Amino acid sequence: QNLHPVGIAPEQRQSATLTTVGTRLLMFGGRQGETTFMNDTWLFDTATCRWTCVYESEESPIMVQAAGSVGQRPCPRWAHSAVRFGGRILVFGGSAPGRCFNDLHWFDLSTMCWVPQHSASKSPAQRSGHCACAVDETMYIFGGNTTKSSFNDLWEFHVPSEAENKAYMAGQRGPTVLFGR
Repeated sequence: QNLHPVGIAPEQRQSATLTTVGTRLLMFGGRQGETTFMNDTWLFDTATCRWTCVYESEESPIMVQAAGSVGQRPCPRWAHSAVRFGGRILVFGGSAPGRCFNDLHWFDLSTMCWVPQHSASKSPAQRSGHCACAVDETMYIFGGNTTKSSFNDLWEFHVPSEAENKAYMAGQRGPTVLFGR
């Protein structure tokens, strides 16, 4: 069934993330066409069928800091991943004009604030278009691509210890890379 939200809704987009938060949905980022990249944050309440804008998107042109953030929140991006751990959502990677990211950012649902996660020295290569999921207290990240290469590696990020470990090296396990050859 096509829902008809009440009030203001986010702009059209592709490659954003939509993460469940009880009866609500948290949407972050995405892009419109080839030139508009977003880092806005929206909550959709399924009970009232209403969107609420938590953070508006940054203005273009996009100024990307080395860590991939604008202030405390992630810079505009698309094709990233987002998974929920209790009262927080963890966002990894994605693309912006001319680059990919391998940064991690938490969205704290109790404070409605973004907090960058300083990653361990060993972390996945920059990428977008990967998939991710949460199992217990671990985020798994598989595959993805850049403009020059594709991946079939599997990484795990343990939330309690905040330590990343490579689970399987590319080629040892996992399917053959199909996208972006």
